[in-house]
Amino acid sequence: MSLSKPEVTAGRTAGQLWRRRFTSFVQESLTYWRDVARGGFVLVLVAAVIGGAYEYGSVLRRLPDDFPDLWVVMLILAPALTFGGVRTLLKPADRVFLVPMEGRLGPYFRGAFRYSFIVQAGKTLAALTLIWPLYVHFHPGVQPLAGALATALAVKAGHLYADWQEMRLVSLRRRTALVWFRLAAAAVCVWAWFRYGLGWGWLSVGITVMLWAFLLYNSRLFTVGWDRLLQREAAQRKRLYRWFRWFTDVPQLPGPVRRRSWLGLLSRRLAVRREHTFTFLYEKTLLRTELFGMYARLLLVGLLLVGFVSELWLKSLFLAAVPLLGLVQLSALGDAHRYTFWLELYPVERRLQTSAVLGLVAPLAVLQAALQSIVYALTAPHGVWSALMPLLTLGAVLLGLRFKLRPSLQRKFERSGGADG
Repeated sequence: MSLSKPEVTAGRTAGQLWRRRFTSFVQESLTYWRDVARGGFVLVLVAAVIGGAYEYGSVLRRLPDDFPDLWVVMLILAPALTFGGVRTLLKPADRVFLVPMEGRLGPYFRGAFRYSFIVQAGKTLAALTLIWPLYVHFHPGVQPLAGALATALAVKAGHLYADWQEMRLVSLRRRTALVWFRLAAAAVCVWAWFRYGLGWGWLSVGITVMLWAFLLYNSRLFTVGWDRLLQREAAQRKRLYRWFRWFTDVPQLPGPVRRRSWLGLLSRRLAVRREHTFTFLYEKTLLRTELFGMYARLLLVGLLLVGFVSELWLKSLFLAAVPLLGLVQLSALGDAHRYTFWLELYPVERRLQTSAVLGLVAPLAVLQAALQSIVYALTAPHGVWSALMPLLTLGAVLLGLRFKLRPSLQRKFERSGGADG
């Protein structure tokens, strides 16, 4: 059956709309990913992967022969196959303006499905890569990795399609029941697959598909589940912005202002004097915004990495890299009020703005380096290198403060202040 001209035009419009939104989404995300990369996260991630692989191999060699490896495989792979939905990039106004053509939005949602499958395939690959050494350690030569990956991706595509259909269900209770059914069925399929072979795995998948179709049969369905798709898109977007906020300021996600009265007492030590104006402002900004939470989380992560990694070179790398990454994060305090115009009206020398930011960032950066150095000294084997690394880390932080952050703040504040001083 041929399509009419309006239907063809609507299809093209839907496809073009998806491409425009996807392009805009990628451009926005790349901006933040560049900030993440500049912050040193990639270096820490690569080191963590290399060190984690080494530690993983050491743990495998120590596992007893009766270790329940299939249970671990099932507990990791089944949720990875089940969870994860279609990212649609829908906007709240679509609930009004796209509803009249919802029956002709196939090109838009097919584009969303393809993009979502690529993302979910990456997560599935990560889960399979995580459990594969464990499985091969106890079952060498049972099945090739390529075949297992192809099977996992095919099953993931089926779950993604099932999730899309479940989003159209009128009954929220039935949708929840079907999601739990798919999780339980995925656990059974993974067990059959890795315990008895690929044939039994595909047989269990076929049975699951028939049962799921039977449970979905005669259910009331929306043409498009707008409300749930919009809720999911808002949640996914917020989750991504929260991740970026670990490393940089995200204007699309306004930072919550937290009172933190137990820390606010620190500001009361300052006398009400002209030279304390910027110190008071930036101290309140640091303590009451997400920047302090970012610092605290990275401090905790650094302490755990330095404390629990056993390989000396990797422990030393984390000792040096994490405080420098923290310094990069804390330097964002200097940009906290870049759009606050009334600072220009303060009858205060702009050089005091530089010293205020440095006076807050420097102690916190040195504290992070010192705490990690203490944990390093307590957990690293004794030797010349173990004694030298804390000093090198502290020196690197001090050099960063003196020759990187301080000149940057002076260019930013004192040049923009003109002849204020």
